[in-house]
Amino acid sequence: MKKENRLVIKLLDALAAKHSNMSFVYGFHEWANQHVIEVTPKECFEDDQYVLDEAFATKQFVSKFPYQGILFLSEDPYIKVENPIYDSTKRIKKIKTSKRSAAPGIFQPTPARSAAK
Repeated sequence: MKKENRLVIKLLDALAAKHSNMSFVYGFHEWANQHVIEVTPKECFEDDQYVLDEAFATKQFVSKFPYQGILFLSEDPYIKVENPIYDSTKRIKKIKTSKRSAAPGIFQPTPARSAAK
């Protein structure tokens, strides 16, 4: 599995752990070079806290893979994940936290760091 796929899965594991009432199905569209994540239910997809967490996950991904796209969607009639790489409903949602794993805490704001050293 490629590095970018592993990062998306880590981010989705963290989102699924924090938003346990939601499900995430992930696939990759090679022609568009786009990572596509279907999120349900739509009501939760539009929740303010989830939107912030999704934006943080997107930022994490784009900072490491700026030439690839990542798309989160819910109940889109035209775009579907056809061959899922990941489905949060079929994975164990408990993740062991380590220095290298994405944990639910990654979505907590960090205190501002002083510019003076």
